[in-house]
Amino acid sequence: MKTLLRLIRFTLPLWKEMLFALVLSVITITCAIGLMGTSAYLISYAALQPSIAYLQIAIVGVRFFGISRGIFRYLERLASHSVNLRLLAEFRIWLYRKLEPLVPAILLERRGGDLLALLTADIDTLESLFVRIMAPPLTALMVTVGMSFFLQQFGTMPAWIYLAGTFTGGVLIPAGIYYISRRAGSEYIQIRAEHNSRMVTLVQSASEIQLFGMQIPKLEEIFSISRKFGKAQMSLAVANGFGSGGVTWIVNLTVLGVLTASIPLVMGGMMDGVLLAVVTLMTAASFEAILPLTLTTQFMNPVIAAGRRMFSIVDAKVPVSEPAVPQIMPANSDIEVSGLTFHYPGGGELVLNGIDLSLPQGKRIAIVGPSGSGKSTLVNLLVRSWDYSMGSIRIGGGELNTYSSDDISTRISILTQTPIILTDTLRRNLLFGDEDMKDEELISTLDLVELGPWFRTLPDGLNTWLGDRGAKMSGGERQRLAIARVFLRNSVVQIFDEPTANLDLETEREIFNLVLNREHERTIIWVTHRLVSLERMDEIIFLEHGRILERGTQSQLLEMGGRYAQYHEIQNNWLD
Repeated sequence: MKTLLRLIRFTLPLWKEMLFALVLSVITITCAIGLMGTSAYLISYAALQPSIAYLQIAIVGVRFFGISRGIFRYLERLASHSVNLRLLAEFRIWLYRKLEPLVPAILLERRGGDLLALLTADIDTLESLFVRIMAPPLTALMVTVGMSFFLQQFGTMPAWIYLAGTFTGGVLIPAGIYYISRRAGSEYIQIRAEHNSRMVTLVQSASEIQLFGMQIPKLEEIFSISRKFGKAQMSLAVANGFGSGGVTWIVNLTVLGVLTASIPLVMGGMMDGVLLAVVTLMTAASFEAILPLTLTTQFMNPVIAAGRRMFSIVDAKVPVSEPAVPQIMPANSDIEVSGLTFHYPGGGELVLNGIDLSLPQGKRIAIVGPSGSGKSTLVNLLVRSWDYSMGSIRIGGGELNTYSSDDISTRISILTQTPIILTDTLRRNLLFGDEDMKDEELISTLDLVELGPWFRTLPDGLNTWLGDRGAKMSGGERQRLAIARVFLRNSVVQIFDEPTANLDLETEREIFNLVLNREHERTIIWVTHRLVSLERMDEIIFLEHGRILERGTQSQLLEMGGRYAQYHEIQNNWLD
């Protein structure tokens, strides 16, 4: 219930709109009860063959309640779904704001399909929070209280029978359904998340699956999880069926009980005989407020499970803490790293151990070493993807963690081994959130990264759709597009983390030269495990097992005959 209460707190800012929707709901059911009551009165009284004048009020009442019920039902649906949509928007915005500080750590711990399920299916499940879970019990309570007072005017026995029926149909049966379907509801959410995750992986890996002939095993995986998904849905449907059937029995028994208890009142002269049908049919109509309560308990389990999944992710410790009062970044962008030691959250062996670096602004440095040596970890710390607690990173003389993340991202740009190409147009991929750039600037940057000839073949120019994650582009074109984004950002410090790892040697040299042929006031950090064209770098840092083993220019390192020279010789022999 802690999860449910936490979810309900999101609705508090919308209390006025929710109250308005609840009032409309109560009025709608009241009109339905009034329609049945006036109709029963009209038919019963008409059987006595009175003057038509005595029936006018009942006739007008039937018309009024019949028309009003439709109008108020429409207004109630309009108001409640307006609350619902606004609530979903609040959930999505809140969730994105919570997930943003967890990147990139959360991307290492969670599969992309899990996050997709959270952002889509789980959030969509929460749409039942107000319409299915909060509103029906409150509406039922108000209608039950009002109807009980009405029946009390004729006798206590019909009122008590009515209360017993509504308690059984509105509390006991839904509580039993909730208990029975609790496990099925949680399994439904978990299996749905797994199903969505595997479907995303299947679609994204479709070409590789076909190339390796793995269609049948992968389809069997999907069929297996789909069967589990279907069983979970069936369990919930069975529970719903029993709940609806049980409430229907209670409605009929309650109506029969009220009728039976009212007959002696008519015979004893305490109730007009014309009102016997009125009381009975109004009792039946009032159960319109009780019937949705079985769905309330059925939806409660999936909603709580979805909320629990959402909170379990967003409650994770934020890997980077923003300073309470961020310092203003100086114009100087010299970087000093001293005694930097780091291991990933949760313990484990050291990834970096006592790193010391000096990177004056405008310097070009290559960080090389075998896979797992700590190269990517070092650059991720430079852009504050994680916080460091041992050692120091200073930029412009100030400690890195005293600046805001936004200021750091403005000063330092990074291009990773697998840059994200948006499933969007070329223009949107180049702008990447900066809407102020002119088309001329975008096109000149494409020429700068040697994408001009390719760009001029595009039928729609900058509005050309690039396909799913840039599927219409080659690997080299995607890398050049990513470099163009870095150039457009115009940051003083530019980090390239294995940007050519998946490209051929000739394309790698071309991209390397593109980066280094720009003006010299920018700091360039080139991270790679392939020693190609590094003679142009001011300094090469050789990392292994999280330590700096050697440093210097390429000629100096080759003359030393150490680990870099061995690594260089091995790679050259392989290339030959």
